[in-house]
Amino acid sequence: MEENQNNKLIVVNEDAWFLDTAIFEQTQRAAQMMMSAKMLPIHYRDDLASCAIAMHQSLRMGLQPLEFMQQTYVVSGKVGLNSALCIALANRSGIFKDVLQYEFSGKGDALTCTAQAVTSATGITCESTCSVQDAKDMGWWGRNGSPWPKQTKQMLRYRSATRLIKTYCPEVLMGLDSAEELKDSRSEILAEEKNITEEVNAATTPKAATPKKKAKKPPEPEVHEQVELHQDVARLQALCNDPKNKPAFDDLFARGETDHHEIRYTIENNVGTEAAKIVKHLMELKHEPDKT
Repeated sequence: MEENQNNKLIVVNEDAWFLDTAIFEQTQRAAQMMMSAKMLPIHYRDDLASCAIAMHQSLRMGLQPLEFMQQTYVVSGKVGLNSALCIALANRSGIFKDVLQYEFSGKGDALTCTAQAVTSATGITCESTCSVQDAKDMGWWGRNGSPWPKQTKQMLRYRSATRLIKTYCPEVLMGLDSAEELKDSRSEILAEEKNITEEVNAATTPKAATPKKKAKKPPEPEVHEQVELHQDVARLQALCNDPKNKPAFDDLFARGETDHHEIRYTIENNVGTEAAKIVKHLMELKHEPDKT
């Protein structure tokens, strides 16, 4: 553990938590003691793992474990810092020459708060704004239990400040959001969790094997079809026995016409017509020119 030149930020070796057995075991013993403390927020009580992780994170951010735990909230599994703590971390980081300043303008929905700070390194003035209209457009104002209507100016200070910090010095918060931001965005977080859960379930649930289709056996001819076939043959035989049609039918069968469905269709649709027309149609099925 070491301090920077301004003695304002404690830095802890990140590898120590995972690789140093002595530190890991000592952290567990300390977390075991803290988890039973009544002054601890409810989301840390009797939760060894959460206490141990919070202790490690607090040291990384230069805070005492109890200070970190008292000022953090868990919203849908995400840790959020109290906005006042976010501002305190930025003010003491040394990144800005002085503490953050606030300026209000407008009235009603146009009421706006601008957070300002001057960087120590370059002297550039950084600004970030938030208005009542922003809160209403984003849905923060009307959510159930929202503090915005009654603590409007304070919420405007918090939101403009955390926006400035996350924009110009995000390393101060190490990627964490403010608790107020998480609470205002709770519905979006829950919706995101639901989508992620559904995607994971869809990816990990084995798909049911598609049953193989059994090859269909060709249907056997029905009894009435067999009867019709015999009737067709008899009718065709009668036409064949006619001396006028016999040469043409002999030639047709000599060419190998055996499709009884086509023959039946032709006979049933030409009963009563001249035999020559029947023969012509039958021979057309074989794509042969008419020889009659």
